[in-house]
Amino acid sequence: MGEGPSNQQAPLSVPELTTLAQAFGALYVLEGATLGGQLISRHLRRTLGLSPEQGSAYFSGYGPQTGPRWRSFGEVLEASVPAEDAAEVVAGARQTFGAFRRALQGLSEAEAVQVPEVAHA
Repeated sequence: MGEGPSNQQAPLSVPELTTLAQAFGALYVLEGATLGGQLISRHLRRTLGLSPEQGSAYFSGYGPQTGPRWRSFGEVLEASVPAEDAAEVVAGARQTFGAFRRALQGLSEAEAVQVPEVAHA
């Protein structure tokens, strides 16, 4: 994202998180993505034989600690944000998903699937 050879993209928009509850909503999205990454990592291992050491580290999250860390995050969320602020948590999550959606909408299909070349030593 940024400048491409033939176009300039607008700066990324970021969510405007004004409360602790909204910030926890954003963290919910980011930490939750580590769980989805685990599914992708397992699929890459099963279908392509890729392990984190062989190219799928990005999707591996915290490795075997992903589940425990997700549970720990949930505990901190519940201890830090009163139940009556749940709508604010959801608002922060929605803003964060929206920021990702807007960032990705600006990519052409070719840019979205472009894989950089890696120099081999």
